[in-house]
Amino acid sequence: MFKKGLREEACQSIAKFFYNNVIPFNVAKGEVFTVMFDLISRYGLGFKPSSYHEIRVKYLKEEVTNTSLALQSHRDEWKKMGYTIMNDGWTDKKRRAIINFLVNNPKETVFLKSIDASVISKTAKKVFEMMDNIVEEEGKDNVIKVITNNAINYKVIGQMLMTKRKKLFWTPCVAHCVDLMLEDYEKKISIHEKTLRCLHENKGALIRMFTSDDWKSSKFAKTNMEK
Repeated sequence: MFKKGLREEACQSIAKFFYNNVIPFNVAKGEVFTVMFDLISRYGLGFKPSSYHEIRVKYLKEEVTNTSLALQSHRDEWKKMGYTIMNDGWTDKKRRAIINFLVNNPKETVFLKSIDASVISKTAKKVFEMMDNIVEEEGKDNVIKVITNNAINYKVIGQMLMTKRKKLFWTPCVAHCVDLMLEDYEKKISIHEKTLRCLHENKGALIRMFTSDDWKSSKFAKTNMEK
């Protein structure tokens, strides 16, 4: 009973830490979150948390080193099978154009880096140079394909890459192509406009429904509706 009371008090403190610092609740589902508390409990009473300076300097440098070593092991694997470089552009709250680069091969998908492309995002030549540098850095002989969105400037960039690098293929992102198709349906066919708007308005409820335990355990989740 004493330990149960201590656990409740500790869990309340953890929850308050999440609330006060606006930390997404999904963080609690991560393996790192569980491992952290396991290691703290092994230490026992008197554990002193990491200081601001340790988190900001010491352990950050160590994590960068560890991440670099882990990435190198992935690079060794990529050389055996070849790989695809994918990019995903978005705009942050400061209106900066951020481009994320990921590497995909039959085994896995790995985040590579993010680049602030605010100054060059609208210039095809500059974006081409940036992407060409990524290909060069990661091993031009191992990159089989580059995937980008379907915007006009990226089509131009894709052609430029294939012209320079004869063994490389460029393809537009399938998900982005589908998004553009759905936008056309919404704009040009009135019945689709109403249907798609309904799905968008109920997006949150639909996600909760299809990820709920009630749905997973229901007979409808196992019914083949193709017939």
